[in-house]
Amino acid sequence: MPTVDLTIKFNSHINDSVQVGDIMFYGPAAVSNNTNTVNSYGNIKKMGKITSVRRSRPGGYITVDHDQAVLAPTATDFLFFSKDNTANLTSLLGYYIELKFVNTSTSKAELYQIGVETTESSK
Repeated sequence: MPTVDLTIKFNSHINDSVQVGDIMFYGPAAVSNNTNTVNSYGNIKKMGKITSVRRSRPGGYITVDHDQAVLAPTATDFLFFSKDNTANLTSLLGYYIELKFVNTSTSKAELYQIGVETTESSK
């Protein structure tokens, strides 16, 4: 399928986790529980692989190797990304871990369980 570099300008903060190699998707926007999301999973379109991320304050630019067979997103579409799981399958490495949990809501919250996968790597 023929592809073309498509550069998207963002006027707001670009997620810190976005990196080259991630896959960009989009879909018609909706608001659910005061959170932006897509209005239907059946309407999600895969744009392609992210080839460049240029952050500035407060926004920036993301360039995608866009499949020309897929329509480009509109200004009202919800954009999101997925990590390339061939490059992001590692677990935590090291001898120590420090965790910090913060409740940013104004109501009480309880933490019932925390799970951490560990493997002994040396003796």
